[in-house]
Amino acid sequence: MTIAEAAAAVLREAEGPMHVRNIYAEITSRMLFEFKAKDPIAVVSTVLRKGAQFEKIAPGTFKLR
Repeated sequence: MTIAEAAAAVLREAEGPMHVRNIYAEITSRMLFEFKAKDPIAVVSTVLRKGAQFEKIAPGTFKLR
């Protein structure tokens, strides 16, 4: 599973938009992806900003389109 797929799965089950820190926490707690980066929250944020299926609605806060 990719980071984008993991984030999409988390947001699909969420009741609304989520902050990138919460998305990262859910991905790691569900063991959907194993991060090896020094700053994994920045990696998640970049994937969400660049992903066509994600929409930024506030600083650091995303939802599915």
